[in-house]
Amino acid sequence: MSIPKIWIVDRSRRAAARRVKRVLDASRGYMGNLGNPGRVAIRDMIYKPTEENWNRVYRLVVNGGGPAGRRTVWQLVSSADAGIQTKLAPGAKWSKVPDRFTVLRALEMVLLPAPTRGTK
Repeated sequence: MSIPKIWIVDRSRRAAARRVKRVLDASRGYMGNLGNPGRVAIRDMIYKPTEENWNRVYRLVVNGGGPAGRRTVWQLVSSADAGIQTKLAPGAKWSKVPDRFTVLRALEMVLLPAPTRGTK
């Protein structure tokens, strides 16, 4: 008996939604709680990675504690993906907008303890 494809897709979407929720719940800003606008911006970037959403998120400071300390989302993503540019001239466009998985993985590495990363 095979498992219907629709069930597999639905199950993976639920697992992805749980990963995003864990990251958003663990999000802390520079001075404490990241706040709703920051959380919404991160959520929008993960679910719809566009240049507009990246422009809202890249400069957010996330407090991961530990060795990572306080870093911007841009710093976290560029450490996870070498293809992300590390400098941007004023008024210039991004050469590459990071995909949702890179952003999620970078935030998970800083915000979540090791045993819970990527688990269902």
